[in-house]
Amino acid sequence: MGFLSRDKTGATAVPLRPIEISDATLVEAAQRLTAFESAVGTSDAPVRAAVRALAETAGAMDIQVLMQRGLSPEEAKRPWHWLVKVASHARDQGDDVLPARILLFTTWWSSMEPGMTVGDYMDMLLDPIPSELRALLNSMGLDSLRRLPPETVIAPTNAGAPNAGQLLAAAGG
Repeated sequence: MGFLSRDKTGATAVPLRPIEISDATLVEAAQRLTAFESAVGTSDAPVRAAVRALAETAGAMDIQVLMQRGLSPEEAKRPWHWLVKVASHARDQGDDVLPARILLFTTWWSSMEPGMTVGDYMDMLLDPIPSELRALLNSMGLDSLRRLPPETVIAPTNAGAPNAGQLLAAAGG
């Protein structure tokens, strides 16, 4: 390594902090998703607050805090890693609604990403979804939707109450 490219602080990045999921975590995730779903269709501020609360529940931190603690830049993607683990644990527990709700959230987020700025990401403590994690969340969510009765309401929101059948039809299958 050349002199100019050397890390002058001497700090080394800490690996991604472990993500532990329990049944209590599933309850917390469901509560945060309920707050998000309740905010959709209102105004911008409640939606942003709900997304930020979800990210904080997953252990997200402001980028400056991450840097001060010498944490891996991958920590900025922690909420997506957390949601994958939450969806997986929920399915292991026989809960197919929670992974479907996570799918609905990630679909909403993906639809919003093209218009977002760095300030939006920093405000909500949520980075773009890495493609490999998006694929996992989509796969788990769609698989869960297929196992649910079509009339199962997934997430009542101010914008409507989509059920499993409607969401599967919208996803093409």
